[in-house]
Amino acid sequence: MSSDPSRDCSIRLGDRVRVKPGRTDIAYDEILLEGWTGTVCEVNGDMCCVRWSDETLERMPEKYRQRWQGEGLPVDSLWLQKDSVESYCDGAESF
Repeated sequence: MSSDPSRDCSIRLGDRVRVKPGRTDIAYDEILLEGWTGTVCEVNGDMCCVRWSDETLERMPEKYRQRWQGEGLPVDSLWLQKDSVESYCDGAESF
């Protein structure tokens, strides 16, 4: 069986990604991130930092913004496990 580079599913710097169904914030499991989209802005091992798209930021529930801001955390990006996201091409967001 040969390896097909076009089927490589690894997440890389600059990739547009969408959070997979059922995934939550690592620190706050009550914050459902399913369907949120953004661009990978940093990669470190099995983690990636996703800078949220304008559409995601506009639709982000205010309670999430308040929670992260209250903790001194950025609202426009978040570190996630790479297996929590998938490559994403233009289309409707689903959250």
